[in-house]
Amino acid sequence: MLPEPRRWAQRGPSLPLGQGVRLLLPAAPVEALASALVRQQARLDAALGRGREPYPLALELDSTAVGVGPEAYTLELAESAGRLAAPTNAGLLAGLERALQWLLGATPPTCLRVEDAPANAWRGLLLDPARHPLGEAALLRTLDGMAALGLNVLHLHLSDDQGLRFESRRRPRVTLASGSEGYLTADAIGRLVQEARARAIRIVPELDLPGHAGALLFAYPECAAGPVPKALPRAFGPSAYALDPTRFETWALLNDLLEDLAELFPDPYLHLGGDEVPSAIYAFPDAKRQAWCAARGISPGPEVQQWFSRALSELCRERGKRLILWDEALHPQLPPEVTVQVWRRVETAAEAVAQGHEVILSSPYYLDLAYRAARHLPFQPQSGASALAAAQQALLAAPELADVRKGVERVMALADDVRTQAGGETGRVLGGEACLWGELVDEAVLDGRLYGRLPAVAEALWRDRAVPSEASHYDRLGPFLAYLERTTACEPRPALRACQALGLPLVQAAQLRVFFDALVPKRWYKRLLGQGLDGRLRGEVAVQRPRDARTPLTAPVDFLPVESLALRALAGQPGSAPAWAAQGVAWLQALEALAPALAPEGALSAFAAHGRALACLAEALVAQDGRWRTLAEAFEGLEAGEAVFAVPALLLGRPSP
Repeated sequence: MLPEPRRWAQRGPSLPLGQGVRLLLPAAPVEALASALVRQQARLDAALGRGREPYPLALELDSTAVGVGPEAYTLELAESAGRLAAPTNAGLLAGLERALQWLLGATPPTCLRVEDAPANAWRGLLLDPARHPLGEAALLRTLDGMAALGLNVLHLHLSDDQGLRFESRRRPRVTLASGSEGYLTADAIGRLVQEARARAIRIVPELDLPGHAGALLFAYPECAAGPVPKALPRAFGPSAYALDPTRFETWALLNDLLEDLAELFPDPYLHLGGDEVPSAIYAFPDAKRQAWCAARGISPGPEVQQWFSRALSELCRERGKRLILWDEALHPQLPPEVTVQVWRRVETAAEAVAQGHEVILSSPYYLDLAYRAARHLPFQPQSGASALAAAQQALLAAPELADVRKGVERVMALADDVRTQAGGETGRVLGGEACLWGELVDEAVLDGRLYGRLPAVAEALWRDRAVPSEASHYDRLGPFLAYLERTTACEPRPALRACQALGLPLVQAAQLRVFFDALVPKRWYKRLLGQGLDGRLRGEVAVQRPRDARTPLTAPVDFLPVESLALRALAGQPGSAPAWAAQGVAWLQALEALAPALAPEGALSAFAAHGRALACLAEALVAQDGRWRTLAEAFEGLEAGEAVFAVPALLLGRPSP
């Protein structure tokens, strides 16, 4: 099971599932719960069938069943029948997801007892439709993946320079101008909110303000504090665009958009950004805006954004919403009811708590940085400031980040400007949120970018004590990905979508998956920044990116898994001749099937050198001749799945491709 429950134990013989499983509903279930159970029953029937005497699993709403929070549950799978009890619908749904993992994933499923509850109330995932639109179907299958992992908040970053992705009925001009490449209609949002509720998931929208406003200003240039885009911005990176709080038009626009969001999304929280505002944009040189500042007792410059944050908090309060802002907004005058989302370094979380704020921790959970899953596991939001700081130092020391460590440190150092002071009350850490920013993510590659690491974040957010070992996590990760692929529309290893994008026959999906699982993509921002990486390592923020929102994500590299479970397994079995030989055979067979695609004019020609290196490694694994000892020595001490293509260099006596 993943995340692993707090307490669980196998008991006795295998369960009698030959006739399927029948869910027995609690008395008078609410509509959302009833619809959820219909969906789960369909998943069980599809996997197990249904005979005349199915195994009964009774679901009970029982406030006395467990006493450790609304999402707690107890699960008892005995030989003759099962029982799942929880104090709330959310607890029942969480327990049912674990029950399905056991019933449909374990081989064979045995009797089981579980007592479980999450450590953190906020277990979230941020997706970024602003950079590349994500449609209703992609978001719906993501809800299934989140439910399987016990995640309960979907944060949608709905606006940025590159687009605004929700239908505004009050301001159709912004939808038509800034959502031209795709947006979620009001009806689609209504369906997603309903489906999320049936999975005990909340949807929190984000309208990024006052910076990252290129899409808004393309539609309403009269609201600009500085430059105005002449076309919908396509470039990635720091934004030059911000809203002008001194203009009546700005507040008229914001009031309408906030009314739209309040109607579309019933969640009590509303995220309004606050990040990466151009440093000089509010240093107003003109007398009119200087007078506006003087009338409010503030100085042109950073104090303008601080005033903006307080004003946004009041707008949210008027609508019965709680405001969330990124950690740039943290300052002594920020109202304590504002929740702070920490994205740059973990120490800011403790500073925000000391000032009385609720905190959502995200800095250790950036999925677009392509870290190995194990790098996310040690970051438990409730473990305390010192433990989080120690985990951050361990991350900085990771060998696979050695060449970009200065860049990682510079991002963290951006939080040096945060100024706080202890408040009258102490805040609290709500939990954490994984972030998958969308510069290199669209609907086709979404699943492959998510599910190699999202389970590790889910495990860190669920557990109330030390997370399972790295080995335990990886032992369960492969079976979990297979379970997810078998029981939902998610494709965590998107070989079918890769074949479609690359123009390969769908029958080659299995071979493509074997080949791709031997490759490791670049980490941190290496691919996003391209040749501008050196500048970013020197501390230059505005570096030129090699891609923008118009660049199609249809290259082979777009479909690579972030981490190779095959290489990890190989490195974990030094000297295991049968296992190494079997892997070598699998690679050679895949490469033979993909040979036309790896040819100079083929769809995989960019990976031809990697194919040759892999063939060399595979032949040595199969032959197990005098090179075997060299291989074993090469694997010894390697970071699992890292630097593996140094091995062909040892075999060939020349640098590997």
